[in-house]
Amino acid sequence: MKTQTIAIIILGLLFSIKSFSQGKYKTPEQRSEELTKIMTCELGLLDQEITKVKEVNLHAALRMDSIYKEADGKASIIKRKGTAVDKERDILLRRALPAEKYSFYLKIKEEDIDALKKTAGCRPNDKKK
Repeated sequence: MKTQTIAIIILGLLFSIKSFSQGKYKTPEQRSEELTKIMTCELGLLDQEITKVKEVNLHAALRMDSIYKEADGKASIIKRKGTAVDKERDILLRRALPAEKYSFYLKIKEEDIDALKKTAGCRPNDKKK
């Protein structure tokens, strides 16, 4: 269950693509805010961490927004450039988060991305075991 968490970050980008293509466009600021709330819940972020993570998420959301516009609907371009944005976000998050929280973020992201598609909200805080 604890492995069903932070890949939501990646899914956030993927959902953004889906929403954008279906006319349910959310601004980069809205996507960033939603993702930051999820991360705050899942990682138990402190106030100063929330501020840093929010900046990282906004930066990534703005970059993705630019990519969507430039790609003109070409999924291969969105995927390739989106992967680069994700890698950059990981680097920025590594700098923004304490090692324990960043490690947990990576563990979740790598282990169980499919399970995240089925979850919503904050699950019980069993991640610190």
